[in-house]
Amino acid sequence: MTEGRLAKHSARVIARPIAALLCSLLIACVPLYAQPAELSPGDWLEVKTTQVPSLSGRYQVSEAGSIDFPIVGPVDVTDAALDVLQQQLQDALAAKGYQRPIDIALRPAPALTLAVATSTPAHPLQPGDVLVIEVAGEPAISGQYTVKPSGTIILPMVGEIPVTDLTVEELTGVLTQRLKQFVVQPVVSVNLLSAIPRFVNIVGHVSRPGLYPIEQTPTALALLAAAGGVLPNGDLAAAMLFRKGTPQKLAPQGLLAGDILPGDVSLQRGDTLVVPETPPEVVLVVGAAQTPGAIPLEMASNLMRAVLLAGGPTEGADPAQAYILRGTERIDVDLRDVMGDNPSGQASSAQITLQPDDVIVIPPSAGRDPIYVIGAVITPGPYPSEEAKTVLDLWSLAGPALPDADLHHCTILRGHETISVDIEALVNQGDMSQNIALQPGDKLIVSEILERVYILGQVARPGPYPIKEGDTLMDILGKARGPTVMADTGKMVLMRRKSAQVEHEGRPERTRPTQEQPAAPANKELGPEEQISLRILAAAEWQDVAMRPRPGDVIYIPARKERITTNDVLRILLNTLPYLLFR
Repeated sequence: MTEGRLAKHSARVIARPIAALLCSLLIACVPLYAQPAELSPGDWLEVKTTQVPSLSGRYQVSEAGSIDFPIVGPVDVTDAALDVLQQQLQDALAAKGYQRPIDIALRPAPALTLAVATSTPAHPLQPGDVLVIEVAGEPAISGQYTVKPSGTIILPMVGEIPVTDLTVEELTGVLTQRLKQFVVQPVVSVNLLSAIPRFVNIVGHVSRPGLYPIEQTPTALALLAAAGGVLPNGDLAAAMLFRKGTPQKLAPQGLLAGDILPGDVSLQRGDTLVVPETPPEVVLVVGAAQTPGAIPLEMASNLMRAVLLAGGPTEGADPAQAYILRGTERIDVDLRDVMGDNPSGQASSAQITLQPDDVIVIPPSAGRDPIYVIGAVITPGPYPSEEAKTVLDLWSLAGPALPDADLHHCTILRGHETISVDIEALVNQGDMSQNIALQPGDKLIVSEILERVYILGQVARPGPYPIKEGDTLMDILGKARGPTVMADTGKMVLMRRKSAQVEHEGRPERTRPTQEQPAAPANKELGPEEQISLRILAAAEWQDVAMRPRPGDVIYIPARKERITTNDVLRILLNTLPYLLFR
């Protein structure tokens, strides 16, 4: 035998007893649950079966040496090997009517005194979620539970437990504490079997408004991206996030042009992101122009551009007498230099920089001076002075007003003089003292109401609405076409920026109190955030100052948690039927 072969033979001779020793050690180290084992009082047994999920769990051997197994009843396990016990349980279940083969896996389990943690996502629970709750050794409690519309579940012995807005881990802890008065050292396992989809909502000026799953859009930036981004007319700097009726600005410090949000915001189920419209900046050209009307300020950066975009003055215009109205200020301009003719030799007015809401007035030549109506009316423009001798005559030609017109505070411009006129009192209350005689060249300005209330949530037409004199919160709700069928009208929320004064100074009451309609006593003011109901609004007197809208008020109507009932469906059908039959 060569020296190499002798070395290999010697190695095999030495390796054989070492391998035998390792095998014996490996067999000795095999876990107990892999070999037939015997149970004693106090031991824990883990049972798993997919055919009957409610049987799966942990069971403790009693002092009598048995476990209380569901369906089967008490089973003696003292000194029983696991394979024997497994066959015994299978036979007992077969005797109860279960079809073989019955899959049951048994193994000893360590005694636990703490609740079993779950890997379920930490989303707050909501009505409709289905839970699997297992309490070791308590089959009467273990099973499936569906969260009721009231946001609760009912467990034997324990009773009704509110679970809405609790995570699975938090509910596990609550159940463990509640069960301690009935079970010694309860071992609780809670898992989310199926969940009602969690949504967040985005409305306003984005490409694809609507509902989005919160799992896919967990943050504000993710939601904006899923919605296709903000439209060119959307105002991201003014975007608001509504959470349980409470608004907050996404960009509290504001944004510069081209900026994005300074920091992302995590969303919660039910959040609504509102992206409002950027108020358009325009200038208005009225009078003797070829194409009078509104022109975007970005296109009409100066006077010359605005006049040219309006087609220039007509043949009957008097460009030398043109002027710009900027609020109540009048700026006289000479448009002849805009047309290439500047006989005065003075500095050209064509390069005057315009500001948002400027009104460029081009009057007609002498003898044709009409009367102008400017602002929030259906048909603004010039009207023959011989047909509009009074305010009432002019209103019959230019009216009615637009919904956001402030008819209480109209203005007549006569040269450099300003005259206030209350068209609301004239037209709707017959106050003829407001029927002022007009002169050629007068300009009646009907401004828009800048004070607005925001109605959001479950209404037919959410959005901003102007406040008119004498309006109540019920009136504003009516402008939004009222609550939807899913609205929880008992949990409306009115949010007010700060405590408002009882009444705006200098504003007249809507009507004078009479014997049939006595003046109401002063009412308690609503706080910064007050919960009200539709019943309260409907029963309130119109004099109740607490029920009058204030600038910046936000009325939020949440959706009710209950599902749509048969009565709701019938009501929808009855409301829709006339439109289907007579459209």
